[in-house]
Amino acid sequence: FLHGYTSGGTIIGASAAVMGVLFGIAMYRPTLQVSLILIGPVKLIYVALVLLVLDLIGIRQGVNSGGHIAHLGGAFYGYLYAKQLAQGRDWSLAFGSWAERVMGLFQRRRGPKLKVAKGARDRRPPRDDVAYNARKQDDQARIDAILDKIGKSGYESLSKEEKDLLFRASHER
Repeated sequence: FLHGYTSGGTIIGASAAVMGVLFGIAMYRPTLQVSLILIGPVKLIYVALVLLVLDLIGIRQGVNSGGHIAHLGGAFYGYLYAKQLAQGRDWSLAFGSWAERVMGLFQRRRGPKLKVAKGARDRRPPRDDVAYNARKQDDQARIDAILDKIGKSGYESLSKEEKDLLFRASHER
């Protein structure tokens, strides 16, 4: 399988991590396009697949087989990460909390931690652009309906919730 592989090579760089990021993005957002010089717009998933095929060919050629295998590992991890993220399981949260604990060992203790104010918005951020745009359109439709109501019946006809929504929307922009 590893034709011509020699044990005297070294591994340098972060190309496997780059391959992981590339595959993660390509799998999470398969319609995302990039513009390549002399080629034009191409879906990122196609770029990722071409690089994967080149790595498979590179393994068989025996030149830097370890590097090509590392690229495949990065691609596999990026694929798994994107699939888990699409199902609502964000692996980076576990890594982030672990990294914070490790970094906490080297930091001085400061005053009390800040607390989240009650009544703060309980809406989760959207997972992608489509969800974000859909939420923005829904919010805008609600605001438009409130403004129509003001035009017909006046500001005093609004409920407290409608007034609050209008107030928050006016301060977001």
